Amino acid sequence: MKFGTADVENKRILILSAGFGDGHNAAAYGLREAFQSRGHLVEIVDVFDRAHPTLNEFLRNTYRFGITHTPRIWQAVYRSSDAADFTRRRFDVFSPSTKELKRTLESFRPDAVVSTYPLYAHLIERLVGTTEHLPFPFISVVTDAESINSIWYSSPSDHYCVIDESSADALRRAGIAADQIQVFGFPISPAFDQPEAFFPDSPLRILFLPSTKKAMVTRTLRQLASNQQLPPRVITVALGRHFERLEKTVARATKNSPAQVTFDIIGWTDRIPTLLQTHHCVISKAGGAAVQEAMAARCPLLINYIVPGQEEGNARQAVQAGCARIVRDGEAIDQLLVGLLADERRQLRAMRAAAKEASNPAAADHIARFVLSKT
Repeated sequence: MKFGTADVENKRILILSAGFGDGHNAAAYGLREAFQSRGHLVEIVDVFDRAHPTLNEFLRNTYRFGITHTPRIWQAVYRSSDAADFTRRRFDVFSPSTKELKRTLESFRPDAVVSTYPLYAHLIERLVGTTEHLPFPFISVVTDAESINSIWYSSPSDHYCVIDESSADALRRAGIAADQIQVFGFPISPAFDQPEAFFPDSPLRILFLPSTKKAMVTRTLRQLASNQQLPPRVITVALGRHFERLEKTVARATKNSPAQVTFDIIGWTDRIPTLLQTHHCVISKAGGAAVQEAMAARCPLLINYIVPGQEEGNARQAVQAGCARIVRDGEAIDQLLVGLLADERRQLRAMRAAAKEASNPAAADHIARFVLSKT
């Protein structure tokens, strides 16, 4: 198997990602921008989708259903995967993906390979045994904070780029050498770091990124609309890939709204950076990308759902940094907002300041420089 390197001045960077959770692809796109800004050739590849697209789509839909509708079952699956050995041949479901990865490496001939999805280290190990036999550096960019599944490190990478020191500690406790771990932050797009776009005056602007069950979405919207203690407000509901599932639910919940409440309902959009920058707060689940993007945009985050296991560390990190609040079970999100807006929005402003302090919008640039230094 010959991978080789490109005989050109600029480097060829292969980024491996997958569509299980938005964070993996968000990190991949952020890194692509950083590498391309330096003139390097970059390709993002999902070998699982290339190898068996029908099965991959089924698994993605199953994953999304699980984290939304059956979180306890998903938690059990997540915990069992933490103890699984994916290098054993009984996991031959990965054989087509391994062959596709081999073809990709041979055709693209990368100078460096960056993975934003944990299973690629296992595919590499199936191909060559250890990264010592690779003619390029293989670097894993870990997209979750603190609660890091062992899938990320049970097969070797040359280096691990993590979000924060707590994540680095988790890897060190797992036996990863300190010199293999780099703390850079989450590699988001530079587009999220435009704080001058924010306008703090009335009306109150709330961004809602719904992803939970329909009943919870309905309850949240009605709470936001009906509370008379809240000032006049614009509530932007960005449905994204949940448009088909939630469009009718949102339409019913927002019908006949009070005069002081305006709803702006949008489907898929590439304006999330601008929306975060121009709203006073965002209501979202604790996905790796969602948390880091809100922090970079200085947008206080109200976490209304945490996927068990994989998102718990993300939520803890943001809350401890002071830029997020968790809406506890049975708590009304409108009452949380009332408290944050008291004393001329003192707490909300403090959360915005904390987000500025805690975020690292240059993480993608730092990771790109590090990767290039290893080629």
